Amino acid sequence: MKKHSNAILIISTSLIVLGVIIGSFLTEYSNTISTIVTTVTAIIGAVALWIQFKKDKQINEASFIVEFYQSFYEQESNVKVLNELDKKYSEEKYTSLKTMSADVLNYLTWIRTLCDLIDRKVLSYESIDEIYSYKFFMILNNKEVQDMEIHKYANLYKLIYKTHNGWTKYRKKKGLAILMADEDLSLVEGYEDLCK
Repeated sequence: MKKHSNAILIISTSLIVLGVIIGSFLTEYSNTISTIVTTVTAIIGAVALWIQFKKDKQINEASFIVEFYQSFYEQESNVKVLNELDKKYSEEKYTSLKTMSADVLNYLTWIRTLCDLIDRKVLSYESIDEIYSYKFFMILNNKEVQDMEIHKYANLYKLIYKTHNGWTKYRKKKGLAILMADEDLSLVEGYEDLCK
């Protein structure tokens, strides 16, 4: 990938330099031809550079998304909570999350960071929905977590409410199901006011 990036950069730079050289040479014969050649070459070089920068940005965003995803699993507490949430919805023997309050807080801290990245427009719903929506909605659309933390301390979680609302709207617009809809955070009293 790096070789491809370097090749485009070298070609773009070469085109610009070539255009300037040709433009200088043709100046003796015609200012009009010189101007046209220089302009066309500069435009082609600029477009090639723009395409390269756009590709680099997309690659960097994808790398960041994967690294942030991996950071979730690096914290054992997050994995413990997610495993319990999975058990609840697959009707296995479920341990109440009230006994895991510190782990739930760690998980919510990770969610808060995700919400902050979305709010700052570093990430978009479209770019992360497939990879993060399960982890996001599993914890937030859980009545037990809402009662013990999210609704209880709602003013501390306003950004989470706002992100939940925006992400829910995104999923509905795309025709995607809302995970754990029977315990949806939007059913909490005062939800709309907390989303502002």
